[in-house]
Formats: sequence, structure tokens, C-alpha cells
Amino acid sequence: MPIRIQAFSTLKFGEYWDSRIEDLAHQLIAKLLQASVLDWSAIDAVLVANCFAEPALGLSSLHLHLRDRLGVNKPFYLISGSDACGAQAIQQAANLLKAGQAKRVLVLGVEKMSDLLGSQTQSLLSSLLDQDEAFYGQTLSGAWALLTQAYLNKYQLQEADLAQVSAWAHERGSLNPTAQFCSAIPAEAILNSPFTSSPLRMLMGASFPDGASALVLEATDDKQGIFLTASASAHAKLPLAHREDLTFLTSTQSAAQLAYQQAGIKPDQIDLAEVHDVFATSELMSLEALGFCQPGEAFSLTKSIAIECHSRENGNPASNSTLSRTATLTINPSGGYKACGHAPGASGIRQAVEICQHLSGQAGDRQVQKAKIGLTQTMSGAGTESIINVFQALS
Repeated sequence: MPIRIQAFSTLKFGEYWDSRIEDLAHQLIAKLLQASVLDWSAIDAVLVANCFAEPALGLSSLHLHLRDRLGVNKPFYLISGSDACGAQAIQQAANLLKAGQAKRVLVLGVEKMSDLLGSQTQSLLSSLLDQDEAFYGQTLSGAWALLTQAYLNKYQLQEADLAQVSAWAHERGSLNPTAQFCSAIPAEAILNSPFTSSPLRMLMGASFPDGASALVLEATDDKQGIFLTASASAHAKLPLAHREDLTFLTSTQSAAQLAYQQAGIKPDQIDLAEVHDVFATSELMSLEALGFCQPGEAFSLTKSIAIECHSRENGNPASNSTLSRTATLTINPSGGYKACGHAPGASGIRQAVEICQHLSGQAGDRQVQKAKIGLTQTMSGAGTESIINVFQALS
């Protein structure tokens, strides 16, 4: 049974000091229903994606709190366990629909991070890593720093290259009104920001704001609209010490291959992709694992895409791009995690909302023209789990 995206919406990610997590959900759902032709009578079930409400806010049954706050007599389910849970919720909603247990499902991702101290946030993020490595002091930024150093050494890249990747992300994010940071940040400022875990600097990584995003998925025989044509997940070894190659995301490669097979497409048919750029290196490694370029070529790819985008903006499409894929591929038009921020429970759904906005022609100044196929890649921790969702516009 085909799965169509009936409605989608997101709040601007940021710091909502005067709002509780229930308030964010209520505000978003009101916005979603107001903009669509739906009401609660059309929704059969709600999947709530959240990563840290229990340890951070003491809400072990967030879905029940939201059910009461929204005043809805519908089944609510909680999808939790990692910062990829938003993408997991989309996958589980599709499974419910395919199994005939619902005809229309609301997927809601929500996270409240701004109330936490920096040390508390770091502790929670470390829980996404191997228990033994975290016990000895490993942090999320520390784990990605190890992967980054291995990647830089293998492919002869510099810190300045990572700073440029982050700067390009902020250029794209400057066009996105729902991004936390809606202004460009020059590469020089990024390169001069303090180290978090060498060689990663503070402005090379994503922030962890409050956020909420939502989709409504439905089973339909209709052949028009935006459809979820593939959803696949795969895993890598949790301890970094047990991985054979620290420079390649095997979980993303495996999930992508499954997703491409499900959708009946190849990587060069993707028009736009929202990838997991929680750090600059994770974007580069993700592009290679997704099959958009060969290992070690991701920086050249992102550079060519930036050149192509600037040329199009100036009305002079580039004809001498070093990689032909750039003519049709757009990466993180939202600005990615770097500009939008990473609200763990909501990020995977925010990525999907961004894709749907482009496929429906509703992305405003950042619209990718003639986009038909989009992909989201959402990871947990340091690439332990990857979920790939593919969306396609049919008419």
C-alpha cells in the first residue's frame, strides 16, 4: 500500500525558555492542523519521537503527558532510545499503515534541551555511545574528533576545509526561516572558534536546541502527492574500538543500499538530501557512504555544489564542475543540523519536512527547482545506527 505524506510542519528550532515540552507540541500541532484540511477525527494514531525527556525532564511517559495536554482520545505511542528516533518514528508509522492497523498516522518529534546545563547535555549525549568508552570519559564530540582525525589523516584534509564545510552550511541556512541560526558565518570565524575536541572546534558542530516537527502519513491508492517510497535502517558496532575503519560509515552505506533497492532508484537520481551533519566531518562521511561520491571525494563534492549554487544564483550555471553530480544534487538546503540545530527527537522529522517542502514547491527562497526525489539520512551517536527515508513526488 503506497504511503503518502498528507501534511507536514515544523517550529523554528531555538531556545524556548518560557515553554514546556508539552507547549511546543501543542503549538506545532495547532499550526499543522490549521494549515491542512485535517482535524483530529482523521487521525488514527500518534507516534511521539523523543530522546531525552525521561533523563532530562523526568517524563518517562511523555506520550501520555502529550495526550492529556492535547486533549485527544487517540492511541499515543512513544519512540525513543537514540537521536535517530524521529526517523525511526516515520519508519514505524509506515509499518502501522502497511499492516492495516491505521489509515492515517501523525508523527510528532519534540525535544526540550535549553533547560539543561552544558555538562548535563554532554552527559546525555555520551549515553548514545558505548558504555565502557563513555565511562572512561568519551563524549559525543570526542568520538567524532577521533573519526575526524582519522579522516583528515587518510585524505590529507585540513581544519580549514572543515571550517569551510560549516560555512557553506550556514550560507544555506541563511535562507531558512526555521533554522536556529539564520545568518552566514565566515570560515575564518569558525576556524578561530575554541576547540571542543581537537581537531573539532565549537562552530564546526551543531547546537542542541529545543524543537518540534511533525508529519501526517496515510495509506492511499491515490497516485498523486509526496510518497514515502523507502525506509531502511542498519547498524554498525557501537564501540569505536571494535570498528575496522574509522573513516567510513558502514551503517549508512548498508541502510542506503537497502533504501535504494526498495525505491528502485540509484544515488544519481536523488535531487536533494538532508544528511546528518552534527559535525562537519559527519556530513563528508555521510555523502561518501550514501554513494554520492567515492571515499575521500566528499569535500570536492561539497565545494563543487557550493560553486554551482553560487553560479545559479548569479544566473550563470557552472559548466566546468569537477564532479558531474553537482548539476542535480543539493545537500542540506535547510542548512542542516549546523544551521538548524539538532533537537534529537525532532531532527529526523525536520529533515523529512524540509524534503517535503521542496517536493511540493513550498521551500521559498531556497527552493530546489524540479525536485522529484529526496532523501533523509539520520544517525545515532557516532554513526552506530543509520536510517534512510526516501520521498518522491508523483503526479
